Amino acid sequence: MIEAYCRIRAPDPAQQDAVQQIEEALGVVLPHDFREIARFFRGGDLGGVTHYDIAPQGPKSLVRKTIDARRSLHLNPQFVLLAEPPRRFVFLATDPKEPSGGTVWSFDSMDRQAIAPGFRADADIENVTEEYRFRCYAEFFGELVDTATTDRRRKEILTATPLPRHMPQLRRRWDTSEVLRICDMLKAGRSNWDQIGRIGKVEVEGQTLTDLRGITIRGPDFGHRLVGVDERPLIQNIDFSGCLVATTNGFGDVTVKNCRFVGAYMGQRVDGRFVGCDFSRMKQHNGWLKGEFVDCRFVGADLSHCIIGDTFVRCDFSAANLKAAQFHGRFEHCRWEACRIEFGTMLPPDVGRSTGRR
Repeated sequence: MIEAYCRIRAPDPAQQDAVQQIEEALGVVLPHDFREIARFFRGGDLGGVTHYDIAPQGPKSLVRKTIDARRSLHLNPQFVLLAEPPRRFVFLATDPKEPSGGTVWSFDSMDRQAIAPGFRADADIENVTEEYRFRCYAEFFGELVDTATTDRRRKEILTATPLPRHMPQLRRRWDTSEVLRICDMLKAGRSNWDQIGRIGKVEVEGQTLTDLRGITIRGPDFGHRLVGVDERPLIQNIDFSGCLVATTNGFGDVTVKNCRFVGAYMGQRVDGRFVGCDFSRMKQHNGWLKGEFVDCRFVGADLSHCIIGDTFVRCDFSAANLKAAQFHGRFEHCRWEACRIEFGTMLPPDVGRSTGRR
């Protein structure tokens, strides 16, 4: 445990005799693993949770916070308040008869039944709203360390995947008439870009792509219904980085190959067949991402509250924000390293067979 903790920060132990003083002040017996961890951790922010200070005094000490909770919430006298993340209470349920272990519970802050003196964890837990249980304090602390390690790795990945530069200038270069003409060409699957003099080329990772960075894609939805043919329009070898999709129903009913959408705002819907496309750092909060995606990158993408589905093969979701996302369909050999996955995220059933950390 200490080795994993020291990989992300230096040891910062609680004061000598702090644990004993906490026990005396609260009338509890703290478990052995709590004592061991207090040798290198005194409390504070870790893994997105502010752990109250392992100290007998101070405005953010375990003692002060637990005594306040006893007064205001009629807290079970064997519970020690560890933290209060949004809409939750995190308690250590001590047991004077079993000092070798102590269960950690995370309860909905509105569920006062769970923290009352009459609550019995072994008998009453089925009646508690949205409880989270850690078998011991060390398991809870390990979860914080794992989250902090993942957050650190996520920052490293995002630093290595920067947003496009000079986006305000790239967006200002397009006038309305050009944008409408370009959008009509995209929807028709045409690629004779030399007819529009402002459009140039950009070299990206050894590839030459048509430069449509920063464009605002306007008008009705994409799709074969608009162009009167059975096939979807083909869009390929274009850099749309930093673009804004402002069509009626998003960016859908298309076949897209070897295009970049880095830092793009993709609207409410992305739908079609995408091969070799880069959606890194794109934003599609509370939308639909569906279709067939092969060898695509979603590194650092904001897909929070999105519905993500159909088929994804060899796609990279490293450092993506998947908070409260819902997955359905097929995911094969995808990468999930350092993703932001929080309560409400419904991962695909076969994500365990994908590569990379969850």
